[in-house]
Amino acid sequence: MEVQLGDYHKQKRRWIEHYSGSHKILLVGEGDFSFAACLANAFGSASNIIATTLDSKEMVVAKYSEAESNLKTLEEFGCCVLHEVDVHTMKEHPSLGKKLFDRIVFNFTHAGYNYSEHDDRQIWLNRKLVKGFFDGAKDMLTAEGEIHITHKTAYPFSMWKTVELAEKADLR
Repeated sequence: MEVQLGDYHKQKRRWIEHYSGSHKILLVGEGDFSFAACLANAFGSASNIIATTLDSKEMVVAKYSEAESNLKTLEEFGCCVLHEVDVHTMKEHPSLGKKLFDRIVFNFTHAGYNYSEHDDRQIWLNRKLVKGFFDGAKDMLTAEGEIHITHKTAYPFSMWKTVELAEKADLR
């Protein structure tokens, strides 16, 4: 006799690179929400995903042509989408503060374009952003949880010293 797994169990077992359908995933600093939508489509559900952005919904839709479509996809897949979430204070956010996550992901970290990328002041702002993210995210992880951060590694981005900032935040 062959036992068929239900869609729920298939979704929970599916892996996409470092992410499983069974992981509780927090995505921070989303732009157009395409990464969140990609995971939702791949898993067939997003009920285990919380996707956040610093911008208001109106600003996201105005800035990114695909945002409205991606947000609709996320809604259909049951994703919790939160706007106006600052990585520096996210652990105190009423919808996030008491939750623990298996994966916390910040893709393409950037503090905005205040100065030239090579300017020491811009590098300092980006380091401050990453440090604030690490300081908040480390308290929101499960025992086996992981923080994933994506950014360019060539100069001047190498001056952010992301690994050093992670080590200073007591992340392994």
